[in-house]
Amino acid sequence: MATTNPTEHPIFREFVSIQALIDEFPNPNDNLDTIKCRALRISAPGRCQNSACKKDERPTVSKLLSEFKDKTELPETDEFYEKMENFITLTHCARRHRKSALGAFSKWKKQRTVIESVLSPASPMLSSSASLIVDDGFTDSLSIASDEASQVSVTGDPIYAEPVSYVDLEDIGKEAQSVIYGNATAVSVQKSDIYLKESHYSQTEETRIPGFGFGSPRRTGSTRDFSPVFSVIYSHPSEAKMEEGIVYILQHISKPDLFKIGYTSKSAEERLKQSNNCYRTDTKIIHETQGGKFRGAQHAERIIQTSLRHQNIIIKQCTQCHGKHIEWFRAPQKVVFETVMGIELFVRMPAYVKEGKIWKLSQDAHEVIKRMCYFSPSTLKEKMRIIQEDDTEVDAHQGTSPETTTVTAPQVADEVTISDKVVENNVIGYNGEEDEGYFTTSPGKPNNKKQEHFGSLLEWGSVKVIEWAIEQWTRPQESKAKVDRI
Repeated sequence: MATTNPTEHPIFREFVSIQALIDEFPNPNDNLDTIKCRALRISAPGRCQNSACKKDERPTVSKLLSEFKDKTELPETDEFYEKMENFITLTHCARRHRKSALGAFSKWKKQRTVIESVLSPASPMLSSSASLIVDDGFTDSLSIASDEASQVSVTGDPIYAEPVSYVDLEDIGKEAQSVIYGNATAVSVQKSDIYLKESHYSQTEETRIPGFGFGSPRRTGSTRDFSPVFSVIYSHPSEAKMEEGIVYILQHISKPDLFKIGYTSKSAEERLKQSNNCYRTDTKIIHETQGGKFRGAQHAERIIQTSLRHQNIIIKQCTQCHGKHIEWFRAPQKVVFETVMGIELFVRMPAYVKEGKIWKLSQDAHEVIKRMCYFSPSTLKEKMRIIQEDDTEVDAHQGTSPETTTVTAPQVADEVTISDKVVENNVIGYNGEEDEGYFTTSPGKPNNKKQEHFGSLLEWGSVKVIEWAIEQWTRPQESKAKVDRI
């Protein structure tokens, strides 16, 4: 595996998550010291100097390390979990650090097992009141349960990182509770939410996917249960999930309605070229984050994949790596693009800020999410617009003229001139000039930091891709597919 970053490798990324603040993490390219314990000392700098395991056990550590290096995905099997547990056992001293390391692994495994059992095709349908500790986000390797605090706070504790003076904490807890546990039967589903309609994809259909094997839809409960998405949004992402990266979309060449959504700290092209990558020959890149890397890309991937969980396709045994793939989705291309780009924009608000050692939902993001009784890219965009309009009105009352504000991300839909677009070979393309004539803005400087930041989003964003997204978000309601109420 040609990589120098342990958080880029699917196996070592999990070890980083499991052993956060405990270990010095092994790099896949380094020769692992199989003698000393990998834990960091608390009372002094550096690693523990105790022996990690017996002399005759050290070859096992080297063998496991070699096997981990060759993996491009994390196998979701009990056998592989046992190998991970054995590796952790043999790399930590029994005297001081092994118990805490195995405890962290046990917690990680338990949460992943719960998620897998809940979301497996044979599992029963979830109700809208499903437990909040069940968090069915995905990553390339289903890196879900590593967050230090993945549960939504419904006890009155702060669930976003802003000074206490802004919002009453008791109200926050009630709002989070009402968002997650709200009666789904009372939700009015808009016509624009075409991805909620699943009738054209059989829940029991098994599809042959050339190059990978057979895939079947994941049964994930009611399409009107939005609690998994809100749970992921309100969770506290780990440091690894908040690292910089990009989100990409791969499209299967012979099955154009199949898409892989993933994250990488490099580029989509580099990700595809990695050795032993199963996707190198049967897919093509149709999207990667415009404007370069952004903080929280892996968490954005998790939100995206959770919001598209009803379109998830599981490949139980890949014909190439013989492992399990869970990051494929079958949906209209417009839905995939709309979801990915909408959530990318949301996370880049920024939606998360660091408070001490914990990443939490920001005040601005909380204001957006608390107004949503159900989740979709279109409602996310609309709530972002409302928040921006509210801020503009406040500034106007304080003496700032709204006529002097620049166009901000949520305002774009009203002030953008859409150029002609063409769709060629299933890749979005556009005609016309790139730099001028696309946006009509009022003169003046941003009237607050939030508007200045949203303006910067327009600068980094590719005008072509943003145009397409806006056209999807603002097309007339009567032209959108109707959604049958369930």
